[in-house]
Amino acid sequence: MHTATIALRNACFAGLFAAAAGPAFAIGVGGLDPTFGSGGKTVVTLAGVTSASSPQLRLLPDGRLLVAATASNGCGMVRLTPGGALDGAFGTGGQKGSGSFKVAGYDLPIVSNHLAFPADGKLLLLGSIHQSTVQNFDAALARCEIDGSADTAFGGTGGVATSFGQTFEDFYAAAVQADGKVVAAGRAGEANSSFFALARYTDKGALDAAFGTGGKLTTAPGGGNSAAAFAVAIQPDGKIVAAGHANISSANRFALARYLPSGTLDASFGTNGIVTTPFFTGEAYAAAIAVLPGGKILVAGLAGDSVTDFALARYTAAGVLDTTFGDGGRVTTDFAGFDDGVACLAIQPDGRILAGGYARHTQSGNSGFALARYTADGALDASFGAGGKVETPVGTGGGITSLALQPNGDILAAGESGGATLTVARYLATAVPDPVIPAPVVKITGAKKLTTAKAKLTIRGKATGQVTSVTAKLGRKTVKAKGTASWSLKAALKHGRNVLTVTAHGPGGDSAPVRLTIIRK
Repeated sequence: MHTATIALRNACFAGLFAAAAGPAFAIGVGGLDPTFGSGGKTVVTLAGVTSASSPQLRLLPDGRLLVAATASNGCGMVRLTPGGALDGAFGTGGQKGSGSFKVAGYDLPIVSNHLAFPADGKLLLLGSIHQSTVQNFDAALARCEIDGSADTAFGGTGGVATSFGQTFEDFYAAAVQADGKVVAAGRAGEANSSFFALARYTDKGALDAAFGTGGKLTTAPGGGNSAAAFAVAIQPDGKIVAAGHANISSANRFALARYLPSGTLDASFGTNGIVTTPFFTGEAYAAAIAVLPGGKILVAGLAGDSVTDFALARYTAAGVLDTTFGDGGRVTTDFAGFDDGVACLAIQPDGRILAGGYARHTQSGNSGFALARYTADGALDASFGAGGKVETPVGTGGGITSLALQPNGDILAAGESGGATLTVARYLATAVPDPVIPAPVVKITGAKKLTTAKAKLTIRGKATGQVTSVTAKLGRKTVKAKGTASWSLKAALKHGRNVLTVTAHGPGGDSAPVRLTIIRK
């Protein structure tokens, strides 16, 4: 937790929530961080574009955030300060556009449908490009510097395209190997049939002849007639895992393929390198992948029949469902009763799992950010949000498409929020307790004992701290002053000994009573 911001968080949110027993918390784990943006969110509308999709974020070494989204004319980029404000030192008012990317021999710019911030400090745009002479689309990707400018060292113009010999081809995901080579994954096929399509490029954007056939390959997981890879990861041993879906027996399933560094299917994984997983009786699509310490593989996406839920599956290093995870290796989580789905994963240092995506409460309603946290064995983490789940309304609809963890454990999420608008939110990793408010202190002006010949006397005093009211009692008479730290009262005195008792009240409790003895002659 940022110790410098605890006081502000407490001041803003004291008393919002109260526990039945034990300490009360102003904001629980998974709550929006009020010190970030506006109430925990920063909403940005990209200038000069009509749409913004698949925002991806990178946490920079100095704590600032770089967010990029595919846009109608290429890519839009936003840089935020650590507190979530637009960084005016970046571009125009904190925004930049990367422009369009063309490849020689093609009519139109690359149509990007996804972005990736690999660990090499670059930005990859993934999608397709239209051939110049026929109505075909080839898989394409472009590489940018983090300021949005084209990396012309990649393919000569910053973009490359690859034909798999099919009519419709797209790249949806990419990963960078330790040697700097880029592995892109997606689909290639015709209107009613498609396959996993992977290609590997050198750091200069040339197809790597040591991979597959001339740098590329296609795979039909499970022999299905429709398949696509939406996620790809590189294992520490250099093996490549792609995940997506495959249509088998008229139903879509999670589909995984693992390849040796040469691009040959790894026979030690699943059945000849392929694994397909049905989710009960429903459809299932995988969209995110994480290779875990020890070699297990976590995949997430959506599954369901008429409506969909978050869906996760974990596999052993050999490609077998890990029965120590969830229900026989699978987990589904319903958020809103209608459509929910995972788009991205993040693994905490303690092994707990964060899954980000979207949740929609009605068929025609807007979707919003949905975030779930699971223990390492796949159970919802009851200490997070409401029973392990957090929902955040955003704009006219969208969902989380990228997650990052800050060094202190706070969770950053970026996603779509409708049209050309994107949202970045920060969620707390540590609960913020309600502040301990001290009880007020009351003082009476003058001595604690006095003697007078007057029948009436005006007594004045002050109460310090957070005060809501002051009560003064003299005999049978009680006087209360509301909402004041300074008070006065006229006391009617009887002959002899009179005792005035004054108590201040506040959110921290009552002050110790202060007494004044008055002797009337």
